[in-house]
Amino acid sequence: MNLPAWAIVTPERRAHIERVVALLATWAVARRTAEAERARWLRAGWLHDALRDAPAANELAHGPMAAERAAREGETDRGVLDAVRYH
Repeated sequence: MNLPAWAIVTPERRAHIERVVALLATWAVARRTAEAERARWLRAGWLHDALRDAPAANELAHGPMAAERAAREGETDRGVLDAVRYH
């Protein structure tokens, strides 16, 4: 997965998201996390700030907004959606 096409992020935010995803991947390897769980972590990482720079977003609203959009776009994993919603 990469940043979704519907994401609204500045170049700085994209760089932040990429660093978060890289860190999650490193942690998953270090913890010998199963591939399916690693994939969940990475999806949450890509999605967590996907709408942080949207006009209606703020520090509290951007997580729920991104979780709702991800669900509409097909994300069904409650754990991933909750991680995005409540980060």
